[in-house]
Amino acid sequence: MMNKRKVSLEDFYKWYSLNKEELLNKATVGEKFNDKLKEEFLQEWPLDRILTMSIDEYVIGKGQQNKSLC
Repeated sequence: MMNKRKVSLEDFYKWYSLNKEELLNKATVGEKFNDKLKEEFLQEWPLDRILTMSIDEYVIGKGQQNKSLC
């Protein structure tokens, strides 16, 4: 069983103040990674393709690479 420790807003503020720069750097790295994934996704699945795809293409994919959204 874990010991539950109450954390005050002041405790959190101190922790955040000490770690703010690292947290912001990690958030920036994560945002860049997510932007890259989004671009890759949109290259493979542009909006007009998604709007016109069949149920089979959505579920099981078609073609050699057998890509689907599921």
